[in-house]
This record gives sequence, C-alpha cells and structure tokens, in this order.
Amino acid sequence: MIFDSLRGFTSVNLPPKISQKAEFEEQNIPSDDPVAIVVLEELKNLTKLRLLAVSYAKRVAREYCLMARCMIGGKEREHLEQSAKMQFYLKSGNKTLIAEANEWVSTNSG
Repeated sequence: MIFDSLRGFTSVNLPPKISQKAEFEEQNIPSDDPVAIVVLEELKNLTKLRLLAVSYAKRVAREYCLMARCMIGGKEREHLEQSAKMQFYLKSGNKTLIAEANEWVSTNSG
C-alpha cells in the first residue's frame, strides 16, 4: 500500500528566514531551565514531524495519481492527503500526533 513507506523523509530544510528566527528565539531561552529546554525540543520535533507529514501526504497524492493514471482534485484530493497525513502521524511514534490522528479517525469514521 502507498502508506507503508515513509522513506525519504528524514530531514527538513527550513527557509533561512524561518531558521534564523528559530535560532534567535532559542537563544532567548535560559539555559538553566531544563523544563523550557525539553518543551522547546518537543516543539521542534512536533513541528518537524508536521512538516514531514504534509510533504508525505502530497507525495502520496501524486503517487496515487500516477498509479491510477488520473487527476484528482478538490475534496477527493484533500481527503486523500488528510488520510495520508494521519497515517504518517500514527506511524510517527509521537504521542501528541498519535492522539490527534486517533481523534481524527474517531470523528471521520468511514
């Protein structure tokens, strides 16, 4: 199945402007506050995984179109990308994303 591979999604390249802002904000956090450091690392990881999920979902939609030899758009494409993104969340291992995916599944059964 298309969702079975998450290969090729191990790094994220942020635009320089965003990267510089993130570095600047990180420098403003006191280094002696371990809770703030853990929260910042979790936020970074969560942001990275969300970006990877969006990229993965778009790739899944493109691959589906190539395999099915058709173009999809509108609601059908949105649903396919959202489903792929939630599948990525479930496989990510991140508790926050898994909870979000499970909530989405329960509200969008079928």
